[in-house]
Amino acid sequence: MDNIMYTHPLDRLIDDNSIFMLEALIPFVDYNMKRVLVLFIKAREMKCLMEKLNNPRSLASSGFDCHVNSMEEMVEKMCSFLPPEFAQNIRQTIKMMNMMQMMEQMEAANNKKDSMNISDDNLFDDVMTILNDYDSQNMEQSFEEME
Repeated sequence: MDNIMYTHPLDRLIDDNSIFMLEALIPFVDYNMKRVLVLFIKAREMKCLMEKLNNPRSLASSGFDCHVNSMEEMVEKMCSFLPPEFAQNIRQTIKMMNMMQMMEQMEAANNKKDSMNISDDNLFDDVMTILNDYDSQNMEQSFEEME
């Protein structure tokens, strides 16, 4: 696997350097000892994690107390915990989704504008008809008064 340049808050909960030293020993011991060593390391990690999970301050200082205001902010924070390539794929997918949503909104606005133009024309015709009828009635009344 490539060099991992990211860390998850879970990785920061374990601050026992002896565990890291034991992990570094795994490639150098015989097969039977690898299994025992790995199980011992994982048991120590579990013990350390359980202690930290019972301490809210410890959780907060390790990055387990994130407060976000939006889904976008949450996804962006999550991307900081992911491998860079994976995070980049998520960001690109979100950009594409946002662009598609914007295009749909523009299309909907154009369709609405088109439908409004049709009704505006009808409205204009209706108003003109009313005004013409009003004018013709007033002209008839004026002619009647003149006679």
